[in-house]
Amino acid sequence: MTLARLRRQSIGYALIAPAVVTVVVFLLIPIVLSAYWSFTEYNGVKPPTWVGLDNYATLLTSPRFQRSIWNTVVFVVLGMGLGPPLGLATALLLNRAMRFRGVFRVAFFLPVMTSLVVVATIWKMLYNENGLINEILRLFTLPGHNWLSDPNTALPSIVVASVWQGFGFETVVFVGEGQTAPVRPIGTPGNLLLKVHDFAAPQRADGSFADFSTDLSVYQDGQELARKTIRVNDPLRIDAYAFHQNTFGPVAELTIHDAAGSLVWRGPLLLDDLLLDRPQGFMTIPGAEVGLVAVLNEGADGVAQLVLQGVGPADPATGANETLFLVTIPVGVTTDPEVTAGHSIRWDGIGAWSGMVIRSDPGQPLVWLAFGLLIVGLMLTFYFPRRRAWARIEEGRIGLAFLADRYVDKDREFGQLRDEVERRTGGRAAGS
Repeated sequence: MTLARLRRQSIGYALIAPAVVTVVVFLLIPIVLSAYWSFTEYNGVKPPTWVGLDNYATLLTSPRFQRSIWNTVVFVVLGMGLGPPLGLATALLLNRAMRFRGVFRVAFFLPVMTSLVVVATIWKMLYNENGLINEILRLFTLPGHNWLSDPNTALPSIVVASVWQGFGFETVVFVGEGQTAPVRPIGTPGNLLLKVHDFAAPQRADGSFADFSTDLSVYQDGQELARKTIRVNDPLRIDAYAFHQNTFGPVAELTIHDAAGSLVWRGPLLLDDLLLDRPQGFMTIPGAEVGLVAVLNEGADGVAQLVLQGVGPADPATGANETLFLVTIPVGVTTDPEVTAGHSIRWDGIGAWSGMVIRSDPGQPLVWLAFGLLIVGLMLTFYFPRRRAWARIEEGRIGLAFLADRYVDKDREFGQLRDEVERRTGGRAAGS
């Protein structure tokens, strides 16, 4: 190891040392200690006494623990059962041509941009005994309800709040070099189209990746709106969308001809899955009921190989797919059509695909506006102390009550209020 390389590594270790120490002290050590203490009787004062699995036996037989497991299962089932279908239905609805579509998109996305603390506070106020939900019920002469205090409605109430927050849009799209992909379903008015011009993932001498980036363009109606080389923390932002570099992988560049010699495919097959830790991809050969599975492998001599498996339609009775062929080819070799179901398949080379996280945040300006209004509201709240006054007229007399923050001169202000009531009524007010 050279002195220069050792110096570079020392700088790197020094930079990550604070994070490593933090993780070890505040995460790993507490995990290990908690695991050990779980096998002991320990109250934090006396030395721990080893009790083996007694704590776990007590836990598993505890009705409270069993109830908590049941609540977790119900929360997951309801949340996953309601959230994705409602989100999909909302997305399909908002993709239709309709008036005020932009306003509805912002309204449905705002919960995603809102912090969990704010969401919890909002829904706690809605579920409050005097909250909006109960007030609406009372308008229709229906009784209010303690939504969060009643064990029968507390969990469903929390599920509703959780599902409401997850209505936003976020997706991941994989695009090969030189290829394009739409942001939203084809046919959506004003749809955006992505094109990956180039992908780079330079490696260090030890084989690790120094960086990875994508030269990305965004088009709309045939016109290029923006182009930028994006990275993980340096996205391209346009038209309320943010495109972040997220992941990458290999593609197999294929050329496929049918039995008549006609070209049916020329382009990349994304190997975006894994089979026995090997990159794998799937496509349907155009114009044929043949599925093509490709697995990137390495031969005994270290040379890259592509394993191709052809599969036919699923058997209606068993649901299994028939294997039509299974061949292995190196780069630049074309398969024999008699072997590969009448198609000649040539592996032209290895490329790369880029995976990007696409976030739609049309409500971002409104979020910043709301944040500003929140700060202003807090300032006004502390600048203008809270005061409450009540008045009740009974048998020709006016009764007054006054409540204010402790740093308010209550006697003086209540006296002013009483004097004003006396002046306007021409009598004396009874205050308390």
